[in-house]
Amino acid sequence: MYVNLILLLCVHGTHGWTLSRASRRFSSWQRFAQDSNDDEERLFFDDFAGQIIGGGGEVLSVQSSDSLQQRVQTMQQEQIQKDARILRNWKTGNWNVRGFSMETVDTSSQENNAIVSTIAAASDQESCCIWVGRTDGSVLKVQLGKEYWTYFRSEHNGDFPTALLRDDEMSQSTASDEEPFLIQYQFSTGTGPATHILEHEDNYLFTINDSSDIQQWLLHDDPERCPEKYKAFKGAHSTDIVVLKVLPKTNVLFSAARDGSISFWNVETGDIYYNCVLEGGLTVHCADSDGHSIYLGTSDGTVVAYQVKDLLATTATGGNSCPMPHGQWTACDNGALTSISCGGPGTLGRGMEQPTYLLLTGDENGVIKQWEIIPRRVDGSPKLEQWPKLSTQRLTKKSHVFRGHHGAVSSLRAIDSTKFVSSGVDGSVRAWNPVSGNELFLMEGFDDPVKSLCLLEDLLVTDGMKKFVCVHDFGGNAEEESDDADFYLDNI
Repeated sequence: MYVNLILLLCVHGTHGWTLSRASRRFSSWQRFAQDSNDDEERLFFDDFAGQIIGGGGEVLSVQSSDSLQQRVQTMQQEQIQKDARILRNWKTGNWNVRGFSMETVDTSSQENNAIVSTIAAASDQESCCIWVGRTDGSVLKVQLGKEYWTYFRSEHNGDFPTALLRDDEMSQSTASDEEPFLIQYQFSTGTGPATHILEHEDNYLFTINDSSDIQQWLLHDDPERCPEKYKAFKGAHSTDIVVLKVLPKTNVLFSAARDGSISFWNVETGDIYYNCVLEGGLTVHCADSDGHSIYLGTSDGTVVAYQVKDLLATTATGGNSCPMPHGQWTACDNGALTSISCGGPGTLGRGMEQPTYLLLTGDENGVIKQWEIIPRRVDGSPKLEQWPKLSTQRLTKKSHVFRGHHGAVSSLRAIDSTKFVSSGVDGSVRAWNPVSGNELFLMEGFDDPVKSLCLLEDLLVTDGMKKFVCVHDFGGNAEEESDDADFYLDNI
C-alpha cells in the first residue's frame, strides 16, 4: 500500500523531477513585509527640528532611516529573485511534489468510493487555501501546508463517520517543524458529486451537485462556523451546468449548461438578469468568460461567442432563444470541444484603440488551438472575429496548434504570456510555450482524468488521483538536492 502511495504521489516531468522540502514561501516574507510597512507608517520628518520622528515620539537617527530603506530594498530584491526562480522552474520543468489524501468512506452510503471530484482556489489567494469537493457531496476547505504528505482519516461516531481528522501516524514529514495541511471547514452540500465550487469575495460560496441548480452558502468570519445554506439559484437550466464564474469587477454570476442555456444572475439575490437558450439544439460541453465576452464550446466543434455588455442589453427571460451569436466558428472539424479557457490580452491589438484577447480551445481528439479574438462593431452591431480564419493562416508571434494529449483535453488554464497548462483524459498534465508551440514539460502517472488545474502563485494543485490532492510547488531552488524520497522510502 505504501509503495503504491509513493508511486502515486511522485508525478514527474520529462526534464526530471525533484522531491524536496519546499521553502517557507509566505510566512517569513509576509512578516518581513508587514514589519517594513509598519515602520514606514510610523516614520515622518519634522521640518522644523530637522529630525526623523517615530510613531511613539522617539527621535530616530538617519542611520535608522537608511536601515529601513535597505530592508525595503532587500525585500524587493528577494521578490525579484523569487519571481525569476519560479519562471525558470516553469520553463525547465523543475518542481517539488507534496499533498494530502482523505479516507475514501462515503459519508452518505458508507461505501468505500468517495474520491475527489473538483478543486477550486479560495478567493483570498494569500491564505493559500483551496476548496475540495468529493463524490459523496462533501466539501472541505483546506489550508495548504509544507508537510510531505498528510493523511486525513474519518472519525467515526458509532457506525457513521462524522469528520476527517489528521492521522499523525500515517502522515509523513521530512522535518519536525513542517507545517501540516489543515482542514478549516468540512460539510455536506447534498447528495451526488460536488462538481463545481466557487468562492466570491469571502462572502458567498456557490456549489453544484451534479445538477441544474446552484446552491448559495453564506461564509462567516468565525472560523468555527461552517458555511450556512442560504439560497438556491434555480429555474434557468434543465441539464448539468458546465461553468460557474463571477464576472470580474461585477456582482454578476455567469452559468451555462449542456442544454445550451445561458444565464446571468445577481450574486447576492439570485435574481436572473438574463436567460436564453442557443438555437439549433446545440449541446454545450464547456464555457468560459473574461468579463468582456463569453465563449461556449459545443458538441459539433464550434465556438459560440457573445459580448457580455451587448448581450445583457437584450431583453430575454423565460428561456427565449438567444440572439444571433456575435461570433461563431469551427474550432474542431471532426469532434466536440471539451475544454475552453480565456487566455488574457492578445498581441494583435497592441498600440490600437481596441484591444484583442486570447482564447484556448481543446477538443476530444487531444488537439489544443490558440486564437486571437478581435472585437468589432459593424453598422453598430457587435462582432467577435477570430484569427486565424483559415487553416493556411497563422498567428503573429504565436503558435496556433498544440498536439500531445491522447484523447480529450479535459482542462485548460492560461498562466501568463509565456506558458499555459492543459490536462487530459490520458492522465497527463502538460505545460506549453504559447509562442513556440513547444511542450515545456509533462506530468504523467495520474490514475484518472485531471479535471482541476488550480493555480496559487507558484503552486499548481491537481486532482486525478482518486483520494489524493497533489500540490506541485514551482517555488523551490532547482539546484538544491534533497533526499526526501529516500527519507520516505526508509520510513515506510
